[in-house]
Amino acid sequence: MKIELDLKDNICENDKLFYHISKSIFAPEFNFSDIPPHAFTPQEDGNLSVNWERHCKTAEDCMNITTERYPNGRSSLTHGIGHFITKEVREIEFLQVVYSATMLNKSHCHIEGIPLKKPKEPYNEMRKKLKRIFKYWDIEPISE
Repeated sequence: MKIELDLKDNICENDKLFYHISKSIFAPEFNFSDIPPHAFTPQEDGNLSVNWERHCKTAEDCMNITTERYPNGRSSLTHGIGHFITKEVREIEFLQVVYSATMLNKSHCHIEGIPLKKPKEPYNEMRKKLKRIFKYWDIEPISE
């Protein structure tokens, strides 16, 4: 269920968009310094889920957000968090940032406009572009 949006909920150009990356996408014994492009794979709906810093002030706050899939939040044992800058996302052709708050997560947004998986070339190019603008680890995943 989406909540009503307010006009003050405009995402500004310099706002951070926190993004969780699951440790499960990395090969075993991976050193987290080079994030693979497949870390920027959209969900089934074709959107990349992010959390807006206006309603989620820090990466630590973002880590603690509960969802149906993560009812106790996440931890650095399972995920890392980095961020995008809204302006840089919007500068990539076709991409837009859409505020999509839910009752459970007021900070939830989508990055929309990622091409479909097929043909692979535009899809993979978009993931590479997202990797280039991603700001590495606000919270680095912990190696076990």
